[in-house]
Amino acid sequence: MGTNSNMNRWALIVVLALGWSTGAQAFLAPQPRVVVSSSPTSTVTSSSTTVSTSSSSTTVLHMAMSRKARRQMETETRKKVTRDKKFRDAVTTDDDDDDKDGKSKPFLESNVADSNAAGEEMERRMLSRPDVSNLYVDEETGMEIIQQGRFVMDVITRQAIQLNPNPQLRMAQMFPGIPREVRDEHRFDWSSCEVPAMIDSLKAACSVKDELPTAPSVTNKGIDFVLANRDLLGHRMSKTMGKLMMRAAWLEEKDQMRSYRNLMQNFLTIENYISAPFRQIIMDVELEIGPNFGNLDLEKYVGSEQYQRSAAYLVLKGMQCTWEKKLRDAEVIENTVQTESNYYKILATGDPRRYHPEPEVIWEMKECARVCAMSIEMVKTFVGNEKMFNDLPVELRFLEAALSIQGGVALRKFIDEDFCPKEEITPEALREGMRRLLAQLDSMYLDPYADIRNVVDKLQRAMVIGTDDARSPYDPYLNDLSSESPGYFQTYTFNHGPMSLVRFLDTKKFDPEKQNNDKEEDENPFTSFFQDFGGNSKPKNKIQASPFDDSGEYIVPKGRSLGRPHNMNWLESLDEMEDAEDGVFAQVPPG
Repeated sequence: MGTNSNMNRWALIVVLALGWSTGAQAFLAPQPRVVVSSSPTSTVTSSSTTVSTSSSSTTVLHMAMSRKARRQMETETRKKVTRDKKFRDAVTTDDDDDDKDGKSKPFLESNVADSNAAGEEMERRMLSRPDVSNLYVDEETGMEIIQQGRFVMDVITRQAIQLNPNPQLRMAQMFPGIPREVRDEHRFDWSSCEVPAMIDSLKAACSVKDELPTAPSVTNKGIDFVLANRDLLGHRMSKTMGKLMMRAAWLEEKDQMRSYRNLMQNFLTIENYISAPFRQIIMDVELEIGPNFGNLDLEKYVGSEQYQRSAAYLVLKGMQCTWEKKLRDAEVIENTVQTESNYYKILATGDPRRYHPEPEVIWEMKECARVCAMSIEMVKTFVGNEKMFNDLPVELRFLEAALSIQGGVALRKFIDEDFCPKEEITPEALREGMRRLLAQLDSMYLDPYADIRNVVDKLQRAMVIGTDDARSPYDPYLNDLSSESPGYFQTYTFNHGPMSLVRFLDTKKFDPEKQNNDKEEDENPFTSFFQDFGGNSKPKNKIQASPFDDSGEYIVPKGRSLGRPHNMNWLESLDEMEDAEDGVFAQVPPG
């Protein structure tokens, strides 16, 4: 059990480390300077405070909930009409809803009152939240619950972020830059730099007298360094440092492991500090657009300032990308006959919450098509309004124009011969600006911004083909999975409990008897699993315990182990480091 809980805790850290944490003119607007003391233990103070909350709703940490408590929670949930159910009712119409002349009613035309009520309810809920997110224990269930705050937290001061009252400076907070001379001082030479030298430079900039400041303090020089190289660091640097930390743990180089861990923590703190105003502005605009979904009179509820309109475009475009992805997934699910060969492909397609016995998410093709159509129409209306769209940052206007072009060759020709000459910007500056936009989107919560983030990532990858920017020193660390990679570490298998999801999938995929019974099961492969987990009914096909050897070790199916060793336990060194330093994960009970 100890090994299992340790792995679970550090598996989450691995995901965080490996996952999703030239001057482009539009991104080099004046920025309020940040004052940082040179003391290693000092904290940052600024007029533009910053980051934290990344979930869009209250998140429950399911530690050890009894079945009785779980059933009680499910009963209470069913008594409430959820937002998803209201939204589904609003966008779903039947044939008898059409007018007598045969024309369909406008989308949400009869739901203006409901929209106003939804807005008032959303405002009431927001005002009832604390200023910033906090953790508390539910008295009835004993569970630890994260309560979403009204404002993004400044990760350094631990207080709610304060945006500059000046609209122009608030725009500079949203898309931060630094003076040209400071940028030139710290900027990497991308044509020749390598990862070890980049990490050394980052550490030197973030340190005071060769020591990193005590978390969560950061240095002013470190902030300038990260801003100067924001587009060259970002998620690729955090992934690389995460892999190097894991490699050091595997090789039992504990000092090096701690060094990478501390530098990565400092770097992510700076990243969060820089991106917090962006997230706060996006969150504020969401509160205006959410209750007005379907209302094409955008000027009535979208602010007139440039930073508000920039955020509104990103929210609307993100919504469009999300629902286009949902619609594509729904088409695959509904139009594909499930067979043994495509079982896992379909299983991994779409929102996994649809497998719940009583799903409360919109995932059927008809409903997704309606929401997607309205999302596209709202973006089209916004872009067609010259007053709202034409003075947005060049990167946002390029994003809208580029997504209508088919093919990488045509895209690069459009950049060189049309867009850049018209906007009086160099292709190099445009590519940097798109990478900086990607860095800001990386800071957003996955739902619903993962899809627009991926779109921007694919776009900037297509832009650099055939240019000097195509070179990446990160490739040997992130794309080479062989044992010769400088970022390689040996993975291993470990024991899983009889009722774990891993054991369930092992049995489903590798147990011949289970495979022979595929056709007799429900279309929903998780129905019996969720019912048994919730204690509501007995499953149709009871999961059989997989074999153990004489020592009590779980025998992992060969198809999944792929020759990897079992229970090497080097992840425990990461666990020991976290416990010794009383980190955040040390506060989470095992399991």
